[in-house]
Amino acid sequence: MIIREITVGELPGFIASEEYRRLEPKPVTKERAVSQFHNPRANPADTALVYAAEGDDLLGFVGLLPDFIHGNPSLPASSNTGWWVHSEKGRSVAMLLFARAFQGCNRRMFLTDATLRSKEILQRTGWFHFSEPVEGVKVILRFYFGKLLRKRSASRLPVAVADLADSLLNGVLSFFFRRFPGTEEFQVTAASAKDEKVARFIRQHNQDELIARGSRELEWILQYPWLQTGDPSGTVHYPFSHYTKSFRQQLLAVTRNGQLEGVALFSVRDNHASLPCFYAPPEARCQVQAALLQYLLHQKADSLTVFHPAWVAFLKTSKIKAVYWKKLVRYSAVSGELLPLREKFPVLQDGDGDVIFT
Repeated sequence: MIIREITVGELPGFIASEEYRRLEPKPVTKERAVSQFHNPRANPADTALVYAAEGDDLLGFVGLLPDFIHGNPSLPASSNTGWWVHSEKGRSVAMLLFARAFQGCNRRMFLTDATLRSKEILQRTGWFHFSEPVEGVKVILRFYFGKLLRKRSASRLPVAVADLADSLLNGVLSFFFRRFPGTEEFQVTAASAKDEKVARFIRQHNQDELIARGSRELEWILQYPWLQTGDPSGTVHYPFSHYTKSFRQQLLAVTRNGQLEGVALFSVRDNHASLPCFYAPPEARCQVQAALLQYLLHQKADSLTVFHPAWVAFLKTSKIKAVYWKKLVRYSAVSGELLPLREKFPVLQDGDGDVIFT
């Protein structure tokens, strides 16, 4: 058995190597590797991956995404982007790999979307301090029985019937999705991360955030996605999410009378939306949220998933006629070295860590 650490600067060479070609499954996809190599908050010597292999068999791996606390280069840290071991062959190396990765980022690690099982394991190490569970919600905005049947390779007739039912039911729903009161003066338009007004607005409204990504980071994220779309024939065997039929991200500006009132980044994966980043002043927040929700409804997204407390509260009070509401929970934590900084900068965006990429 071998255990290897791959740095950010070594990623391009690694994915081009014979070793990578032979490993199954893969410890990183080419899309992730290329994106990580261009990470504006990473140094070439930062650890990006720790994996164990026996011959050509991958036993397990831990991925890291180098970052800065509060956007400060003097406060480096890394988020965990994946922890996987083979169900039979890799059990004995699970904690060894995580410990190597933990040391690889100098014990300065944070988790933004840990599973309950990971939380239970890591709490026993004493390395991490977990915050209270973050409650989110997935709001089903439209009927999509036809799409669900297609995923299950149903025959044409049931799919056609389901499509017709979806069309009729969504037609009825559309009568309830009228313009929210108070949003008439607000316009939602596409924005650029390079726009200085947008960049300045984000800086003004991320001052209490633990990670505090800015326009430079958003530009990188939009340019180097992790998900492969289109033809699935070239996909590799990778244990985590890496392929989807469609995926797009939209940076949006919300203005009123020419004045910038809000900025948001929507991710839409197979027509299911999430909100990795959201910025708005408290006095205009509700109207900005209403304008964005109106925009999303006009885009005919099938659902919206949010964990941002202001968005969860807004959706609960918006009286929107949704098809279904599903409560969600996620877990976040910081290592002991980062705890004072988490207390100073308590806010996490929904997309912090690697969540924004998927």
